[in-house]
Amino acid sequence: RFHDDLLTLKQSWLEKLCGLLEPLQIVFRCNARVDTLTAEKCRMLKKAGCIDVGLGVESVYQPCLDFIHKGQTVEQCENAIDLLKEAGIQSRVFLIVGLPGDVGDISGRTIALLDRTKPDGIDLNTFVPLPGSAIFEQPEKFGLKFRPNFSLANLAMLRGLDEADDDFVIEYKDGPTNDELKYHRRKLLEYIEERRLNVDD
Repeated sequence: RFHDDLLTLKQSWLEKLCGLLEPLQIVFRCNARVDTLTAEKCRMLKKAGCIDVGLGVESVYQPCLDFIHKGQTVEQCENAIDLLKEAGIQSRVFLIVGLPGDVGDISGRTIALLDRTKPDGIDLNTFVPLPGSAIFEQPEKFGLKFRPNFSLANLAMLRGLDEADDDFVIEYKDGPTNDELKYHRRKLLEYIEERRLNVDD
Protein backbone atom coordinates (compact mmCIF):
# COMPACT_ATOMS: atom_id res chain seq x y z
CA ARG A 1 0.00 0.00 0.00
CA PHE A 2 1.35 3.39 -1.00
CA HIS A 3 0.44 5.99 1.63
CA ASP A 4 0.80 8.97 -0.69
CA ASP A 5 -2.21 11.18 -1.41
CA LEU A 6 -0.48 12.61 -4.48
CA LEU A 7 0.70 9.38 -6.13
CA THR A 8 -1.19 10.21 -9.33
CA LEU A 9 -0.31 13.91 -9.46
CA LYS A 10 2.50 13.84 -12.03
CA GLN A 11 1.95 11.83 -15.21
CA SER A 12 5.63 11.29 -16.09
CA TRP A 13 6.52 10.13 -12.55
CA LEU A 14 3.54 7.74 -12.46
CA GLU A 15 4.54 6.28 -15.83
CA LYS A 16 8.04 5.57 -14.51
CA LEU A 17 6.72 4.04 -11.28
CA CYS A 18 4.20 1.82 -13.07
CA GLY A 19 6.88 0.74 -15.54
CA LEU A 20 9.08 -0.39 -12.66
CA LEU A 21 6.25 -2.14 -10.81
CA GLU A 22 4.77 -4.05 -13.75
CA PRO A 23 7.58 -6.65 -14.14
CA LEU A 24 7.42 -7.40 -10.40
CA GLN A 25 3.89 -8.81 -10.80
CA ILE A 26 2.77 -7.68 -7.34
CA VAL A 27 -0.58 -6.28 -6.33
CA PHE A 28 -0.82 -2.98 -4.49
CA ARG A 29 -3.20 -0.31 -3.24
CA CYS A 30 -2.77 3.43 -3.29
CA ASN A 31 -4.54 6.75 -2.71
CA ALA A 32 -5.29 9.55 -5.15
CA ARG A 33 -6.86 12.98 -5.27
CA VAL A 34 -10.02 12.78 -7.35
CA ASP A 35 -8.96 15.72 -9.52
CA THR A 36 -5.76 13.97 -10.64
CA LEU A 37 -7.25 10.77 -12.08
CA THR A 38 -7.62 10.22 -15.82
CA ALA A 39 -8.56 7.15 -17.84
CA GLU A 40 -4.93 6.80 -18.94
CA LYS A 41 -3.58 6.94 -15.39
CA CYS A 42 -6.13 4.33 -14.27
CA ARG A 43 -5.09 2.02 -17.10
CA MET A 44 -1.42 2.41 -16.12
CA LEU A 45 -2.20 1.62 -12.49
CA LYS A 46 -4.20 -1.47 -13.44
CA LYS A 47 -1.44 -2.78 -15.70
CA ALA A 48 1.12 -2.25 -12.92
CA GLY A 49 -0.93 -4.36 -10.48
CA CYS A 50 -3.10 -1.81 -8.66
CA ILE A 51 -6.26 -3.38 -7.22
CA ASP A 52 -7.65 -0.56 -5.04
CA VAL A 53 -7.50 3.24 -4.95
CA GLY A 54 -8.59 5.31 -1.94
CA LEU A 55 -10.19 8.66 -2.73
CA GLY A 56 -10.41 11.60 -0.32
CA VAL A 57 -13.99 12.61 -1.08
CA GLU A 58 -14.64 13.99 2.47
CA SER A 59 -18.05 15.56 1.64
CA VAL A 60 -20.54 15.34 -1.24
CA TYR A 61 -21.79 18.90 -0.60
CA GLN A 62 -20.04 21.42 -2.84
CA PRO A 63 -20.43 24.45 -0.49
CA CYS A 64 -18.63 22.41 2.19
CA LEU A 65 -15.78 21.42 -0.16
CA ASP A 66 -15.42 25.08 -1.12
CA PHE A 67 -15.50 26.23 2.50
CA ILE A 68 -12.70 23.88 3.58
CA HIS A 69 -10.67 24.74 0.43
CA LYS A 70 -10.59 21.13 -0.74
CA GLY A 71 -9.98 22.23 -4.32
CA GLN A 72 -12.20 19.61 -5.94
CA THR A 73 -15.79 19.17 -7.05
CA VAL A 74 -18.47 16.58 -6.35
CA GLU A 75 -18.54 15.88 -10.10
CA GLN A 76 -14.82 15.04 -10.01
CA CYS A 77 -15.48 12.64 -7.14
CA GLU A 78 -18.14 10.81 -9.13
CA ASN A 79 -15.96 10.80 -12.24
CA ALA A 80 -12.99 9.32 -10.36
CA ILE A 81 -15.09 6.38 -9.11
CA ASP A 82 -16.38 5.80 -12.66
CA LEU A 83 -12.85 5.89 -14.14
CA LEU A 84 -11.62 3.30 -11.65
CA LYS A 85 -14.58 1.02 -12.39
CA GLU A 86 -13.90 1.26 -16.12
CA ALA A 87 -10.26 0.27 -15.50
CA GLY A 88 -11.26 -2.68 -13.27
CA ILE A 89 -9.86 -1.14 -10.07
CA GLN A 90 -11.78 -1.05 -6.80
CA SER A 91 -12.55 2.35 -5.31
CA ARG A 92 -12.59 3.17 -1.59
CA VAL A 93 -13.94 6.57 -0.61
CA PHE A 94 -13.01 8.45 2.56
CA LEU A 95 -15.80 10.54 4.07
CA ILE A 96 -15.92 12.87 7.10
CA VAL A 97 -19.02 13.69 9.16
CA GLY A 98 -19.11 17.06 10.91
CA LEU A 99 -17.04 19.22 8.55
CA PRO A 100 -17.62 23.00 8.69
CA GLY A 101 -20.13 24.02 6.02
CA ASP A 102 -21.69 20.57 5.72
CA VAL A 103 -25.27 21.36 6.66
CA GLY A 104 -28.76 20.04 5.90
CA ASP A 105 -29.44 16.41 5.00
CA ILE A 106 -25.86 15.18 5.28
CA SER A 107 -26.65 11.45 5.34
CA GLY A 108 -29.43 11.65 2.73
CA ARG A 109 -27.39 13.33 0.01
CA THR A 110 -24.32 11.20 0.82
CA ILE A 111 -26.28 7.96 0.53
CA ALA A 112 -27.82 9.19 -2.74
CA LEU A 113 -24.34 9.70 -4.22
CA LEU A 114 -23.12 6.36 -2.89
CA ASP A 115 -26.14 4.60 -4.41
CA ARG A 116 -25.44 6.33 -7.70
CA THR A 117 -21.67 5.67 -7.90
CA LYS A 118 -21.43 2.37 -5.98
CA PRO A 119 -17.86 2.52 -4.61
CA ASP A 120 -16.40 -0.77 -3.41
CA GLY A 121 -15.48 0.45 0.07
CA ILE A 122 -16.15 3.35 2.42
CA ASP A 123 -14.20 4.69 5.39
CA LEU A 124 -16.32 7.04 7.49
CA ASN A 125 -14.48 9.40 9.81
CA THR A 126 -15.68 11.80 12.49
CA PHE A 127 -14.40 15.35 12.10
CA VAL A 128 -11.76 16.21 14.71
CA PRO A 129 -9.72 19.43 14.29
CA LEU A 130 -6.07 18.56 14.77
CA PRO A 131 -3.44 20.70 16.52
CA GLY A 132 -1.70 23.00 14.07
CA SER A 133 -4.67 23.32 11.73
CA ALA A 134 -6.42 26.67 11.23
CA ILE A 135 -9.66 25.24 12.62
CA PHE A 136 -7.96 23.99 15.78
CA GLU A 137 -6.11 27.27 16.36
CA GLN A 138 -9.04 29.61 15.58
CA PRO A 139 -12.29 27.62 15.83
CA GLU A 140 -14.42 30.75 16.19
CA LYS A 141 -13.47 31.80 12.64
CA PHE A 142 -15.21 28.64 11.44
CA GLY A 143 -18.29 29.13 13.61
CA LEU A 144 -17.51 26.37 16.07
CA LYS A 145 -16.17 25.72 19.54
CA PHE A 146 -14.83 22.68 21.33
CA ARG A 147 -17.28 20.84 23.56
CA PRO A 148 -16.47 20.66 27.29
CA ASN A 149 -15.47 16.98 26.98
CA PHE A 150 -12.74 17.72 24.41
CA SER A 151 -9.38 16.15 25.19
CA LEU A 152 -6.35 15.48 23.04
CA ALA A 153 -5.85 12.29 25.05
CA ASN A 154 -8.84 10.42 23.60
CA LEU A 155 -9.16 11.62 20.00
CA ALA A 156 -10.80 9.04 17.72
CA MET A 157 -11.81 9.77 14.14
CA LEU A 158 -12.72 6.31 12.86
CA ARG A 159 -15.74 4.89 14.68
CA GLY A 160 -18.01 1.91 14.26
CA LEU A 161 -21.71 1.44 14.98
CA ASP A 162 -20.98 0.59 18.61
CA GLU A 163 -19.58 4.13 19.00
CA ALA A 164 -22.20 5.91 16.89
CA ASP A 165 -23.66 7.72 19.89
CA ASP A 166 -20.35 9.15 21.12
CA ASP A 167 -20.38 12.94 21.25
CA PHE A 168 -18.61 15.01 18.61
CA VAL A 169 -15.76 17.12 20.02
CA ILE A 170 -17.00 20.27 18.30
CA GLU A 171 -20.17 22.34 18.50
CA TYR A 172 -21.41 24.72 15.79
CA LYS A 173 -22.85 28.15 16.44
CA ASP A 174 -25.10 28.05 13.34
CA GLY A 175 -24.89 24.50 12.10
CA PRO A 176 -25.93 20.95 12.91
CA THR A 177 -26.26 20.15 16.59
CA ASN A 178 -24.37 17.35 18.30
CA ASP A 179 -27.50 15.16 18.16
CA GLU A 180 -28.04 15.92 14.47
CA LEU A 181 -24.45 15.02 13.65
CA LYS A 182 -24.76 11.76 15.59
CA TYR A 183 -27.99 10.96 13.70
CA HIS A 184 -26.30 11.42 10.31
CA ARG A 185 -23.22 9.46 11.39
CA ARG A 186 -25.40 6.56 12.56
CA LYS A 187 -27.39 6.53 9.28
CA LEU A 188 -24.18 6.40 7.26
CA LEU A 189 -22.60 3.74 9.47
CA GLU A 190 -25.73 1.59 9.14
CA TYR A 191 -25.66 2.00 5.36
CA ILE A 192 -21.99 1.02 5.23
CA GLU A 193 -22.28 -2.00 7.54
CA GLU A 194 -25.46 -3.35 5.92
CA ARG A 195 -23.63 -3.45 2.59
CA ARG A 196 -20.31 -4.64 4.09
CA LEU A 197 -18.58 -1.66 2.52
CA ASN A 198 -16.33 -1.38 5.56
CA VAL A 199 -14.72 -4.75 4.84
CA ASP A 200 -11.23 -4.49 3.37
CA ASP A 201 -11.20 -7.43 0.91
